[in-house]
Amino acid sequence: MCSSDLLRIDEATGAVTAAPGFLYLACDTGATGKAAALGYHEVAVANADLGLFEVGLRAIRADYCYDGVAQTTAGVELVIEDVWGIHGSSEAYGANPVEAVWGRDGLICRGQGRLTDIKCGGQEPAPVCAKHTNFSRYPDALYITRVL
Repeated sequence: MCSSDLLRIDEATGAVTAAPGFLYLACDTGATGKAAALGYHEVAVANADLGLFEVGLRAIRADYCYDGVAQTTAGVELVIEDVWGIHGSSEAYGANPVEAVWGRDGLICRGQGRLTDIKCGGQEPAPVCAKHTNFSRYPDALYITRVL
């Protein structure tokens, strides 16, 4: 299954922009197709804000530094929670280790990365997440990823 829409994804930076007249195809085995299948493209369209979809792509790809570089690996099981309540819930997965809390302008806080501790150019991209991380603790969060 593949999805399509009028958008462009800059493969170098991960930025998502509207592209009228441009057809973007994404297979569901990649981050773009997964984000669309999870309902995050629909959320972005409903809110007239492709940035919401972009942050979802970054969370799925483990783009911790918001620089277009994916730091994910196959086989690591995660749950993604979203502020809209489409997937996951802090109640169901609250005891699972936090990977990261994702906001519009960058990583809000971090836990353990998918491979190693999260680093961006040798620097920590965000402070360590507080215990009992949830959306009420981080009101600017859009997504929370947790390790299963």
